[in-house]
Amino acid sequence: MKFAKLLFSIIFLGYFLLCGGASRNVTHYTISDGLSNNAVYSITQDTKGRMWFGTIDGLHSFDGNHIRVWRDSRVESLGACIYTILEDSMQLYVGSERGLAIFNLLTESFSDFQVRSEFGESIHSSVSHVMRDSRHNIWITTAGQGVFRYNLPNKTLHQYMAIGKVNCDFVYYIMEDSSGTIWLATREGGISRYVVSQDMFQPVALQDVKDARVLFEDSSHRLWVGTGRDGLYLLDKEHGRLIQKIPPLQFNHPFQVRRIVEWQPGHLLLASDEGLTKYDVTTEKVDVIKADSRHPEGLNDNYLHELFLDRENALWIGTYFGGVNYVSSVQDNFRHYHKDNSQLDARIISVFAHADKGNLWIGTDDAGFFYWDRQKQTFQGYRPQKGKPGPAYHNIHALLQDGDKLFVGMFMGGLDILDLRTGKFKNYKADTSPRSLYSSEIYALYKDSRQKIWIGTTAGLNCYNSQTDDFERIYELHGANISYIFEEKGKNLWVCSLNSGVYCLDYQTGKWMHYFHQLKDEEGTLPTNQIITGCLDMQGVLWLGTDGDGLLRYDRKKDVFVREGLPEHIRVIYKILPDKDKLWFTTNNGMYCYQPLTSSLKFYNKKDGLQENLFLPNSGIQLSDGTIMVGGVNGFNEFRPDKIQVDTQIPTVILTDFQLFNKPVVIGSEDSPLKVSITYADRLVLDYSHSMFSFSVAALSYINTSKNKYRYRLEGFEKDWTETNDAPHVTYTNLPAGDYVFQVSASNSDGMWNENAIAFPIKVLPPWWASSYMIVGYVLLGIAGLVYAYYRMNKIHRRRMTLLVINPISQK
Repeated sequence: MKFAKLLFSIIFLGYFLLCGGASRNVTHYTISDGLSNNAVYSITQDTKGRMWFGTIDGLHSFDGNHIRVWRDSRVESLGACIYTILEDSMQLYVGSERGLAIFNLLTESFSDFQVRSEFGESIHSSVSHVMRDSRHNIWITTAGQGVFRYNLPNKTLHQYMAIGKVNCDFVYYIMEDSSGTIWLATREGGISRYVVSQDMFQPVALQDVKDARVLFEDSSHRLWVGTGRDGLYLLDKEHGRLIQKIPPLQFNHPFQVRRIVEWQPGHLLLASDEGLTKYDVTTEKVDVIKADSRHPEGLNDNYLHELFLDRENALWIGTYFGGVNYVSSVQDNFRHYHKDNSQLDARIISVFAHADKGNLWIGTDDAGFFYWDRQKQTFQGYRPQKGKPGPAYHNIHALLQDGDKLFVGMFMGGLDILDLRTGKFKNYKADTSPRSLYSSEIYALYKDSRQKIWIGTTAGLNCYNSQTDDFERIYELHGANISYIFEEKGKNLWVCSLNSGVYCLDYQTGKWMHYFHQLKDEEGTLPTNQIITGCLDMQGVLWLGTDGDGLLRYDRKKDVFVREGLPEHIRVIYKILPDKDKLWFTTNNGMYCYQPLTSSLKFYNKKDGLQENLFLPNSGIQLSDGTIMVGGVNGFNEFRPDKIQVDTQIPTVILTDFQLFNKPVVIGSEDSPLKVSITYADRLVLDYSHSMFSFSVAALSYINTSKNKYRYRLEGFEKDWTETNDAPHVTYTNLPAGDYVFQVSASNSDGMWNENAIAFPIKVLPPWWASSYMIVGYVLLGIAGLVYAYYRMNKIHRRRMTLLVINPISQK
């Protein structure tokens, strides 16, 4: 057997290189998130979109917000260890070590699978797999009783204990291929095929491998076989033989394949005790992606039992020690460089500057600065070293390359000028000389269009004189804590400060203008004096980012800065980077893409692949090709705004829970308004005494659940929609009797709304004394009273008339 073409490598990565080099972070769901145990053997998704996990300690459901554990000790066939789950016709077939149980999704209750074979045999062995075929049969494989076929229309059960003439009671897996052929993987009988005309299984390639564990048909209709010891095989259907593709010798010990899926056409993923194995069918290249404690955003366990692709094409991985690992189908739009996945030996990224040949200088808070060769992906570090050339201090906050000189601004370390030809550093610090720096704490460096180099310190602004190798002090800005410097089309120089607003130098007049905030001046030129950053966008609009007042826009006609009107929670803006008609800006809680013309705002956070939610002031840069770098407390991100992928999957919205007076409602009980699960109910009738009720809602899109949004209202009670970023638990109290409709809609992580909102009818009955029957009774009683009163009055009147007639006769 030849393996000359087989390429093999082990990848220890914090992100997955699963296809095309795209990176994907992994989300972990463990005991801390609600699992009863981290050992997960089976995963599936129901028709509504909920995820189901089978662990060694019961069945679990997951709606993106909450994990719920389902158990029932009264059901004999429901074991603790759930090996397989199949949904069919509003029920789950749940296979465990004690047999097969049924979970009714409508009633949310378990029952035993009580059907027996024609010989009275019940399923009492461990169930390894359950599958429905195209002929309305449910197939159940067991460890000890062979295979069962349950015919749904006839509700009959038939048992198969032999493959050909060989007894085979231990069966691992069953599948139906695209042609309708049923295939079986067994412990002793290898691969077999079901012959419909003979109603029996016949062995295939028995001589090649016996211990077959799993079967999979890929998009090109190739049948793959995972074994218990001998790796991965391809079945040659025409000649009935198996071709070994990944032998155990690659791992120097037996290689057990437990599950196989196809992430992309021609790219298989295998679950085993070796981690996640990626196999390229065309090149026969094998990559093994392993868990690594240094990369918490990657796999958290190497012992894998289950792989499942959901309807969003995301990958769910069942592990033995790490719970469920989730890998989104949407690639991370932001490539993350950090200390553990690159040569960048630093954690906190404070500044970027352009270098030669499209490369970059990167300054850090904790490790000096680096030269990044982007093509070679190498980082050359410069840090303080005793007895060796290096910067005066490790905390770098400003960088500027000017020809063969690099200016390095430091916190407390003053200014270094590095001669890039000789590698020598020269340091400058503040002193008593009027030609020295204002301060040794430098946070801004800028070279303007007139070739002047400006140095922003925490105590004022300096201009470097290369002829005299000293610094001019700009007395108009004395005492200003300079944070950022930028230029406006070669006309004006803008200088931002953290304590005295913003300054503008008019190149023509040479005069400085000062925009600042006065506490008693509501219509001053600036809403705040704490300015962190600024920029000029592609349309010529000037923007400022503040520490506390959000984004400011310059109104040229009025010569004042005004608040842009972003949401109230966006108060701190660290860096603004213009891109066509948009602005990208980092904050103390994530990054935003803002389009001023439409006021549209898109939010990105750590779950989108950002280094963290916290960025650093003015840690960002844009390259000539549009690529943007932004830095923070855990490395930096690189991204192309024009390459940002959008999640287009519209989420299904479901009701997940219903409560009365904050207590769960038992389905089907005598006084319960729920006859079926609230998830499947089509309406609700409430008694007048049910004066406080609640709904829980979930949007079944798992790509970034923290960014799903919801809006809801109770039609007939509310006119306006309530919008929320959290999955709502909505409570209503003391509703008048009448008809209502509870409406809910949701959006995915990229703001794509499901416009087909849930419209759930609710009828609140009146109290018994205000029911329609009682009202009819009241009306009838009133009518009867009126009739009685009429006849009574009429009778009295007749009596009076009679007396009037009698009395005159008596008088005579």
